[in-house]
Amino acid sequence: MKSRWGLWTGCAGIAFATVAAAAGPPPNLVDMHPHGGQQGRALRLVIEGYGIASDMEIESTLPGSFARLGEAADEDRLQKQRRPNDRNLQAAVFLVEIDADAAPGLYPLRAIGEDGLSNALLFRVDTVSEVAEQGLREAGGISETPRIKALPVVVNGTLDGAERDRYRFRAASGERIVLEVEARRVGSAIDPVLRLLDSKGSEIAFNQEGPGIDVDARIDWQPPEAGEYVVEVHDARFSDQRRNFYRLKLIAASDYEYADAVFPLGARRGEETRFGFTGGSVAETREAARAVDTENAFDSVGPSAAKTSAALPFQVVVGSHPEVLESQTAPDEVHSTPVVVNGPSADAGNVARYRSADAPG
Repeated sequence: MKSRWGLWTGCAGIAFATVAAAAGPPPNLVDMHPHGGQQGRALRLVIEGYGIASDMEIESTLPGSFARLGEAADEDRLQKQRRPNDRNLQAAVFLVEIDADAAPGLYPLRAIGEDGLSNALLFRVDTVSEVAEQGLREAGGISETPRIKALPVVVNGTLDGAERDRYRFRAASGERIVLEVEARRVGSAIDPVLRLLDSKGSEIAFNQEGPGIDVDARIDWQPPEAGEYVVEVHDARFSDQRRNFYRLKLIAASDYEYADAVFPLGARRGEETRFGFTGGSVAETREAARAVDTENAFDSVGPSAAKTSAALPFQVVVGSHPEVLESQTAPDEVHSTPVVVNGPSADAGNVARYRSADAPG
């Protein structure tokens, strides 16, 4: 009996030691705020999620530095405020210093700790100043519509259910302004709707799912007269999403570079491709040659930014098969497969047909 008990105890000890040494699940990041920052500026970044240990560090390609400041206070934890009963939700605060020469665009942020690497959240770097929705509300008072003091600016905000966020701003007569919401393109789950109202509350412009920006929204508008206007953002589905954030940009059109479309929509890996950008602030088709070397299935391309700020680039498909343009093929040309043919959308009633040489079987 003694030996059997001793053997059982030893086995139990081994099993216990094995469990204790086993790694737990990697960190799971739920949200962060703000979701972007300006070149050359420092900001406090609050990250919320599960498994956020005290020794957690940030891994990112973002040019800059990250320094952990400690645990986040309850008033800084937006997700905790929305789900107060979630006891496992943790949060940490980091000081982020973005390099002055950091290229505008999206950068993945991950948490790394003893238990591994987390999922990625996307952080947007831009060239214009950034403010928080909460800061504007506190400055203007609870009963007033928050006022945007100066353009250009990016407002980092969130939407809960049927909430409609409104902001006041002044515009000069005749000066075109671009109002744009970055949401789905930067990892948010909302389907943003953008409305522009006059000082009396009458709608003067509306957009949902702008060209070339997925389900995000953009309004390019010229004020009929100088005065105060109101911009409104809401979720088309009035949903209750955890990733319910948006980035609202207001900027003079003369300082903003964006296109409505790109062609072709894909490229062959390892080859140089000439992309054409049309619409938006691009007066005529602008071409840019790009060598696509990424191993990813998608790559980012956009018109060269010669202005103060630029929209997020387009995502194009990257593959290993030869790519041809419809405009460069003869009507009776026979294509060897595999091949990808890039062609514009045909007019109503027109059908595009291509011939291929395929062996039986």
